[in-house]
Amino acid sequence: MSVYANNSVHEVTRAVESGTIAQELPPTQIVIVRDGPVDVELQRFLDMLPTTLELWFSGQVVPELTVVPLETNEGLAHALNIGLEHCKYDVVARADADDISLPDRFSSMIPWFAPDQPRLDALGSSIQEFTTEMLNTDDERSGQVRLLPACGEELDRFARMQSPLHHPSVVLRKSSVQQVGGYPENSGRFEDYLLWSRLMTNGCVLRNLPQVLVLYCVDGDAFDRRGGRQMLRDEWQLQRTFRKEKFTSFAQFLRNVVVRAGYRLVPSSWRQKAYHQLVRSRNNAADGDFHDDSRSSSQITASTPQTTTMLAEPTDKPATPPKPRAVESKPVVWVVPASEQEDVPSFAPMNPERTSANRAARAAQREDQHVAEQAVAGLQEDGVVQSFSQEIPALRFSETSGIQRINAQNIEAVIPDLKSFNL
Repeated sequence: MSVYANNSVHEVTRAVESGTIAQELPPTQIVIVRDGPVDVELQRFLDMLPTTLELWFSGQVVPELTVVPLETNEGLAHALNIGLEHCKYDVVARADADDISLPDRFSSMIPWFAPDQPRLDALGSSIQEFTTEMLNTDDERSGQVRLLPACGEELDRFARMQSPLHHPSVVLRKSSVQQVGGYPENSGRFEDYLLWSRLMTNGCVLRNLPQVLVLYCVDGDAFDRRGGRQMLRDEWQLQRTFRKEKFTSFAQFLRNVVVRAGYRLVPSSWRQKAYHQLVRSRNNAADGDFHDDSRSSSQITASTPQTTTMLAEPTDKPATPPKPRAVESKPVVWVVPASEQEDVPSFAPMNPERTSANRAARAAQREDQHVAEQAVAGLQEDGVVQSFSQEIPALRFSETSGIQRINAQNIEAVIPDLKSFNL
């Protein structure tokens, strides 16, 4: 994960929590690159993250944390390349600082990289868009779902026109990325698309899962950022590079310049309408592709050995990959590892004691959260608290009692704080 000055501490906290303690299959290593200076609150969060992880994973094995501070902002591609260098394992999960990884993201994706499975270099998933307003009103399920073709010729043909993977959802092999030179650092805003094209050109295998495993933030001026002169220049450079590297034919080059460059030039409102229409038609086309998959999720899970990067057992998957489903939970990023040496295994060894501890700890956390929510709701009914954040049961906040996380044992000690502050 890369964080920079425009990221808020709230969204980064939400993202990190969703990719660590909220995961059914927690990561072994977390790598965060601070791309240049950030505000005081975010820097404090990064400084306190080792302690926060100790609290979140109380009674469990805590993931190794690596925070890499860069003095100046060098751009996303550079930050990601630096981050890859600090990953210890070959299987790495990518995440954005404002997105949400759903709890089954890693348990659904990591088994595809097991040693006894056919070679796979990059795996993506469907994503579902959300806004902060949707989260605040418990309406995140209404966001647009974005599907992509699963694999094979359909994905290969699709990639000549549009990016074949949703970058925030990707799990990839560090060794494969570094073999093609890493993320291109002079590619404008298309470092991910150009990387996918080079992986494909070099014979790497890409694939998509149909499940929605990531919530993708579309707050603010998302459609404004997709247009304008700079975006047009980046688009032109991308298409020229594709043609030069023989990723596209001359006919495909002309088509892309006309269609994609035109998309960058139209007004933002037109671009938004065109985008939603494109996503709907793309989803209809991709929906059928997933059911032609030659390897079912159940086959993947059944043949996965008792080793995994996340140190937890993968759950059984249905024989036929399901269609994208509505988001059932609202957790809230990040990494699974990557190896710097060929003799370092892609998967850390399974630890049954840790797996059992994870399950027990998650059950206790669910009970603690239920008790805390009931207590806070009671204070609301009594008029003690006017409003409160949905995240209070999960986050540290107490100044007077020293309580870092509300649970069934310490709720009484926290009540004075709730009465003291208008939460």
